[in-house]
Amino acid sequence: MIEPLAAAAKLPGNAGSKKRRSKRAVMPFLVGVATGGVAGAIVGTLVGEEVVQVFSSATGKIERKLTKSERNELRFELLLQ
Repeated sequence: MIEPLAAAAKLPGNAGSKKRRSKRAVMPFLVGVATGGVAGAIVGTLVGEEVVQVFSSATGKIERKLTKSERNELRFELLLQ
C-alpha cells in the first residue's frame, strides 16, 4: 500500500502540484486575516467606549461596600439556607 504512494510521488506531474496547492491555500488565508483584522479594528473602535462604561459600572457595583444592615440581611438569608 505504501509502494503505490511512493511511486505516485515520483511522477513528474506531482512535484509542482504540491507547491501550487500550497500557494493557492495561502491566499484565502491571508485575505481572511486581513479582513478579520480590519473588521476587528472597526468593531473594537465602535464598541470600545460602551464596553468600558459597562465594565466600570459593574466594577463599581461589585466593589461597593455593604452597609451594616445589608450585611446583617445577607447573613440572615445565608442562615436560612
